[in-house]
Amino acid sequence: MQKNESLMSLLNILRRHWLLLLLSSSFCCIVGYSLAKFVIPPRYRADVLIYIGRMGNDGQPRREDDSISLARELYLGSQLVFDYTELAKSKRIQRRAQDRIEQLKPEYMIPYKMESNMRKNTRLLTLSVTAADPRAACFIANTLSQVFNEEISTLLELKNFQIVDGAEKAVKTFPIPWSFAFFFFFVSFGLLMAVFWLKAFFDTRFNSSEQLASALQLPIIGSVPFDREMAKQEAAPDKTNGNRIVTLANDEKRKRFGIREAFWGIRTNLFYSDFRSPQGARIIAITSALAGEGKTFVAANLAVTLADFGQKTLIINCDLRKPALSKALGVYSKSGIVNVLVEQCPLDDALQKNLFQRKLDALLCGPIPLNPLKLLDSEAFKELLEKLRKEYDYIILDTPPCLEVSDGICLGKMADGVIFVSRIGKLREGNARNALELLRQSKVSLLGVIANGVAIRHSGYYYQE
Repeated sequence: MQKNESLMSLLNILRRHWLLLLLSSSFCCIVGYSLAKFVIPPRYRADVLIYIGRMGNDGQPRREDDSISLARELYLGSQLVFDYTELAKSKRIQRRAQDRIEQLKPEYMIPYKMESNMRKNTRLLTLSVTAADPRAACFIANTLSQVFNEEISTLLELKNFQIVDGAEKAVKTFPIPWSFAFFFFFVSFGLLMAVFWLKAFFDTRFNSSEQLASALQLPIIGSVPFDREMAKQEAAPDKTNGNRIVTLANDEKRKRFGIREAFWGIRTNLFYSDFRSPQGARIIAITSALAGEGKTFVAANLAVTLADFGQKTLIINCDLRKPALSKALGVYSKSGIVNVLVEQCPLDDALQKNLFQRKLDALLCGPIPLNPLKLLDSEAFKELLEKLRKEYDYIILDTPPCLEVSDGICLGKMADGVIFVSRIGKLREGNARNALELLRQSKVSLLGVIANGVAIRHSGYYYQE
């Protein structure tokens, strides 16, 4: 099970970040190729192949009637190859070779690296020289092999080897552009995957509605898709955008149809839910854990959707500290619920009626009071709600975030049910659990969660998270 979850998490990372992974890895691939091609100094290798033959001290091949059997001779020859491999690396041979290079070709006195290797199951020895100049590499390799020949003849008094292939052309061994390109590509791809995986592993934010429902043990009433254009408007510093209502009648291009469809589904879920109010209207409080999760946007669009289906609906701005309902609806008024509660204005004058030519009324904030909780937790507000119950089918309360102030919890007790709004990718699990614990301790009726800002993949007429 854990293996499947790990595989699914990696697949989700690929699905969500495939374009960034591809572009970043391709860029690193180009960088690696360019470095190998134009920046890093090249290295060339020249090889000399030496054969350890069956020859005696006179340089002639041994006869078959020699006292040493063929098998023993081959074994001893193989052992000698190991000796020659180590002798080739000796300082004596290196110094003699450098002296000869300095006498014959002083311009080839450059740093080099020499290696000697025996080919497996043979008596072939390879002397390899790696240097920055291909011609110097060839000359040094040939000189080393000649010095090696002379030293072996002197030290061991044997003439039992010969040069099979001299160094004629050096081969570029480093850097190989395409090898660098593939190396940089896969390394950058792997590093990015590791970064995304670690980020996801330590990230406690909710990234899907399923994860939200599982962690909070609450039903998902609906999932509102993420809209890039609306997110840009929301982040605008001047905050002079018009209304945020996207659930009005469809336009020809069906723009934001997915969001409207999501609110239609939320309305259906509420209509067939089991919470009732024998006194009249269903009062629903919309809250969230923290600010910026879109509770006012959800409340306003839900109210318009309910009115769009014929229910007489009232939405009340109960966030008296940072009222945002006026902006969301695109409706502004100097009087509101604060004026009604302090008896500065009659209710009918404060109500904004028949918004968008629908059965939708709004009771905005009015002037911001010094003590909002005192007004909302007053008998005057409770009596106002009971009066409004008899006139509407639904009353939507746009409340403050319940973790920041206690107003939302107080309003949740007055409502028939509370809907918890969570923005996907923002709310952390700890904050959500703390907020729900406060609501449950207050014994409010939690209807469920609305996941806001859900990433949606389009497939035909349907949408998939």
